[in-house]
Amino acid sequence: MCACRFELICALSVLISIVNGSAAKACSILNGSFELPGTVGNAGPGREQYLAGSVDLTNWSVMGDGDIFLHKAPDIGAGPSFNFAEEGDFYLDLSGSYHNSAHATVSQDFDTIPLATFQLSFYIGSSSQQPPAATINVQLTGAATLLNTTLTPFAASTNINWSLRTYSFVADSTSTRLGFLDVSTNDDNTSFVDKVSVVSSVPEPSSLMLLAAGALSLGGFRRTTAGRSCPAHRRIRALQLTGPALRSSKAPHSLQPARHVNAVGLAMVRCSRGN
Repeated sequence: MCACRFELICALSVLISIVNGSAAKACSILNGSFELPGTVGNAGPGREQYLAGSVDLTNWSVMGDGDIFLHKAPDIGAGPSFNFAEEGDFYLDLSGSYHNSAHATVSQDFDTIPLATFQLSFYIGSSSQQPPAATINVQLTGAATLLNTTLTPFAASTNINWSLRTYSFVADSTSTRLGFLDVSTNDDNTSFVDKVSVVSSVPEPSSLMLLAAGALSLGGFRRTTAGRSCPAHRRIRALQLTGPALRSSKAPHSLQPARHVNAVGLAMVRCSRGN
């Protein structure tokens, strides 16, 4: 392979890796597994209650009316179907207090780029205390509502039967709000959430601009350095410089251009084939 072409391919590969890496790192949700603040006990073994308006659930807002709980597994003393968390030790229980008809909304605002595509993923589960029902409402809100769906978790077996849910959305503003709410009217313990994340599913526009600019720059680099890095290009340049000399030589004038063109063409073929 021509040396300058090899250098161009290598440089473009590095740029593509940088762009892909920037997309993969664009995780927007903080404390998605509810491991912070890491305290339990104010509502019994392995349980922590958060009333609406509380600012103590790290990176999350508890809004509306009622309350929600965090459970720590296996510390929660309510039977094996409350174990285990999908990730870490803690998970969110949206159903709150027993026979409390009001449930708080747990939400978090995160940065987004308009027209960029993101993927929301999270796990939902249930205990065996009540038959699972459509109780977990999930909303994404930017300038308009991007997602509004209510989900039914799988029934627990010996332990919580966590199930993954994923949704793609196109952002329409620079900030998007994710919210979870138990829409039931009692403490059914069938509204568990854990391991929440939002990531970019395609490179952001700025990353694509970086790739395009890099490609153009490398194209210019290839043209300006071809004569120095590629032996075949050096042969082509040498033949181009000797063109005037051929016209002034003693060879018949009708043969001189043909010889010169054929020589340049042969050199270009060699370059394309790899010197």
